[in-house]
Amino acid sequence: MRTYIGGHEAAGEDEDFRALFLGERDESPEQRSVRQAAARDVFADLLEESANDEIAMLNATYAAQLSCVVITPTVGVLPKDRLRDAA
Repeated sequence: MRTYIGGHEAAGEDEDFRALFLGERDESPEQRSVRQAAARDVFADLLEESANDEIAMLNATYAAQLSCVVITPTVGVLPKDRLRDAA
């Protein structure tokens, strides 16, 4: 079975998990909203399962860490007001 996220084939379960919490650079606001809702549901399930399952607890911890990562869509590009004149 192949898994697709945002029209792209996922590389594996680890990539699926990261993509769920980090998203795609070119996702639309609607796609982002749906993905974030799914991530919240998965995170809630992991927290519930973590009381009796060490792997679920580790996955919940990893998901929480991924949720704290902010990916900026314009990495390496400064706004015009932050650029200095070369002269």
